[in-house]
Amino acid sequence: MKKIVFTRNHRPGIRLLNMILLLCVINLSEAAQQSVSFKVSQKIVNGCQITQIDPINFGTLTIADMRKDRLLSTGELRIKCTPGVNLQILLDGGQHASTAQRRMATPDGKAYLLYNLYQDVARQKPWPVDSPYKPTVSDYANISVPLYAEMITPANAPIAEKYSDVIGITISY
Repeated sequence: MKKIVFTRNHRPGIRLLNMILLLCVINLSEAAQQSVSFKVSQKIVNGCQITQIDPINFGTLTIADMRKDRLLSTGELRIKCTPGVNLQILLDGGQHASTAQRRMATPDGKAYLLYNLYQDVARQKPWPVDSPYKPTVSDYANISVPLYAEMITPANAPIAEKYSDVIGITISY
């Protein structure tokens, strides 16, 4: 009986396979690399947005309240803008204005109560109809514009009813 001894030289297929695997490992470690870059950008344009409106509300009044010298109320606009804009605010005369006089009306439009808006708490500087107002701005992310109002006490007792008006706001920048 003849004895067969296997040596490395007698297994050429295995040796070839080991060499191929070794070359693959070498090729993987020497794999080519490529680096690229890309641009990320954003353009911000000037702008403003009204973020909150606290309406003016004179509340519920009695005939005794109508004898007071001054009937006052306040509201507020909150605006957010990009820094550095030239903000201007215009308030129109409202839905029921008569020339430059703002008025609240009953739902049927037959009775009116006159009122004025002001730019200052003392109510010395009127806020004219469609006249630009430039608020002082220190924080463009939180611009507060107070609205000061005074209802003109009517000479005669007004009818008991709900009175209202809607003011249009225009902001430019």
